[in-house]
Amino acid sequence: MAALSLTSFIILGSTLATIGIFLVPLGRSFGWTQEELARLPTVFLIAMTLFGPVIGWLLERVRPQFLMSGGALLVAMSYYLAGQSSNLTTLSLAMAAAGAGVCASTNVASVVVIAGWIRHRLALAIAITVATSALGGALFQPLTQYFIQTQGWRSALQWIACAIFLVAVPVLLFSIRAAPGAGRSAPFGEASPRSKADLAPLILSSSYALIVLMSVLSAIGYMGVYFHFVPFLVAAGVAASQAAAAYAGLSVMSFFGYLLIGVCADRFGPKWTLMFCLTVSALSTVLLLSVNAQTSKSWTLPVFVVLWGVVGGGSFQLAPVLLTKTSGMRHFGVLVGIVTLLCGVASAMGPLLTGVVHDRMQGYSTAFAVCALLTAAALIPAGFIRGKRIA
Repeated sequence: MAALSLTSFIILGSTLATIGIFLVPLGRSFGWTQEELARLPTVFLIAMTLFGPVIGWLLERVRPQFLMSGGALLVAMSYYLAGQSSNLTTLSLAMAAAGAGVCASTNVASVVVIAGWIRHRLALAIAITVATSALGGALFQPLTQYFIQTQGWRSALQWIACAIFLVAVPVLLFSIRAAPGAGRSAPFGEASPRSKADLAPLILSSSYALIVLMSVLSAIGYMGVYFHFVPFLVAAGVAASQAAAAYAGLSVMSFFGYLLIGVCADRFGPKWTLMFCLTVSALSTVLLLSVNAQTSKSWTLPVFVVLWGVVGGGSFQLAPVLLTKTSGMRHFGVLVGIVTLLCGVASAMGPLLTGVVHDRMQGYSTAFAVCALLTAAALIPAGFIRGKRIA
C-alpha cells in the first residue's frame, strides 16, 4: 500500500493532474486553438484507457513489479521527449506514450494489486491510494506553475520526467508484489482452459453494462471540466496564479473526498454513495458557470472547489468496488481493464468536446452545461445496478 500510494502521488500527481496547467503556456507559445490544445489531454486519456484490458490480461501472467516499473519508465521517457517537441504532432505522440505508461504503472494495475491483498474495506483501501494522487496534484500543480513561470514549460516537463525516473521506477520495481493467486485463473505464465468460458457471462451481464455506461457518462462530464478548469478561469479574468491555486485546491479537496467516499461506501454501500457523488458533482458544475473575475473573490469559486473537489472523482473510485460486488474477484483485472477502456475512450472525448464547443460558441458556458447534464444522466444506470451487498 505504501509503495502504491507513493508512486500514485508522484506519477498521477505530476502527469494527469498537471496537464491543464500546460495548456495556457502551450497556447501562447504556438498559437494553438482550444480545440487543438484539447488534443493533448485527449490522446493522453485515450492511450491510458486503450491499454486497460491489455494490462489487466498481463497482470494474470506477468509479475506486477516488472509491468508497473516498465510503465513508469515509459512515462519518464515520454515526458522528457515531450519537453523536446516543437509541434503538435510530436507532443501528442509523447503524451499518448505517457498515457500508456500511466495505465501500466498506476490505475488498473494498482487496483488489481490492492484487490488481491485486501478483500474487506476495499473501498477505503482504494481510496487511500487514489487520495495520495490528489495530494500529489496539490504539490505538483503549483510546483509546475512555478517551473513554467521561471524556466518555461519545456523544463517543467523534464523535471517531471526526472522525478518519476528517480523515485517511482525503483520503488515499483523493488517493492510491489502480487498476492498469491489473487485475481488469476492460473499461476503466472499458465493459461486456464476455462478462462474464456468464465469471462463471457461476466462481460455480458446487465450489471456490468450498467457500470460501464455510468462510468462513460460521468467520466465525460468530469474530464470535460477538469482539463479546461484553468483556461476557463483565465478566460473569465481570473489571474493565472489564482487559477493554479484553485486547481491545486481541487486536488486537496479530492484527497479528503476520496477518503470520505471510501468510508461512506464501506458503511452505507457503494451504490448510494455513488449516486450522492454524481448529484453533487452535477449541481456544482452548474455553479461554476457563474464564476468570473468578480465572483472568484466571493463564495462561488471556493464552494465549487470544495464540492466538486470532494465528490467529482467518486465514479472512478467506486466503479472497481461495484465490480467486486457484482462479479466477484475472478478475472477482476480483465474486467477492470475493459471498463477502463470503454469509459476511457469515451471520456477522452470530454476535453475535446469542451474545446470544440468553446470554439464554436465562443465561451465555456454551453460546454460546461453539457458536462453537467452528462454527469446527471449517469444517475440513471447507477440506479439500476444490482448485486450482492451493493446497496
